[in-house]
Amino acid sequence: MQTKPSAHFTPEQNLRTLVVLAAGMLVLFFIFHKPWLSWIALGVLLVAAFSDWLSAKLAWAWLKLAELLGKVNSRILLSLVFFVFLFPIATLRRLFVKNPLDLKRPAGNSLYKERNHTYSAQDLANPW
Repeated sequence: MQTKPSAHFTPEQNLRTLVVLAAGMLVLFFIFHKPWLSWIALGVLLVAAFSDWLSAKLAWAWLKLAELLGKVNSRILLSLVFFVFLFPIATLRRLFVKNPLDLKRPAGNSLYKERNHTYSAQDLANPW
């Protein structure tokens, strides 16, 4: 989905985006005590207050950056989950379980497994 500053966002949405951006900068200022973060927050608020065109451009740029970070972070996190959790578990299972899907033929020619079971009403009560 392509987003354009003036086509998809109203001035109120742009203003809301920039106020949230400024609030985030202020939170970072209180955490890290870097004065330039408060100046950036003040600049963002001034742009939001006095220029609709520039606030639309700044909100669009911020949302594009957020979209890019979302794509990159999701790939990094999913890769970490795969290589840290799923790959070792699959490797251990492959090493210790010889025929997990019963794909290898047994001694006879048939893959049919005979099950001698008398069905009762309780078998049908909870089929799942």
